[in-house]
Amino acid sequence: DFLKKGGKGLSKIEEEKILNYIGNPSKSTVLVFAPKELDKRSATFKAIKENHIIFESKKLTSLEIKRWSNDVLKNHGASMDGQQLDFFLERSGYFYKESPKTLRDVENELIKLSSIFKEKKSISKEDIEAIVFENYENDIFKFIDYVFMGNTKNSLRLFRDLTQNGESPLMVLTMI
Repeated sequence: DFLKKGGKGLSKIEEEKILNYIGNPSKSTVLVFAPKELDKRSATFKAIKENHIIFESKKLTSLEIKRWSNDVLKNHGASMDGQQLDFFLERSGYFYKESPKTLRDVENELIKLSSIFKEKKSISKEDIEAIVFENYENDIFKFIDYVFMGNTKNSLRLFRDLTQNGESPLMVLTMI
């Protein structure tokens, strides 16, 4: 938290101890900071940048994740065409702003699909729909759309899916 707030939240003594250690760390130690947010103007950040390696990990771009996904599929004896891959990535929720989905999650889903549909030449949209659970953000908005379109069957199916996956029925209904 102190990296996000630029040293705030630490006493002067604590901040000095961290800065001293960063300036002269133990040779047998690897120290990793992994903040979700970072104040690049802080003295702590500047000390780290001056003396050590900074690696910023960001989500892959659309093109990068498509290439990576195709490699994962190929390594597991499967494939998807471009439209199916776009559908899969949208369904996975990897690109949603607050999504906790990681590459590991996406890889696990791709491996699962590859294992189940190994005999097929290419994984279809129907295969993806049958196996990959749709991201919550997609489901809640589709649920609302179905309700207002009067599509009772799909509304009830999504309501059931959402509540079975831990969402509060009251919360889902208040979204309407």
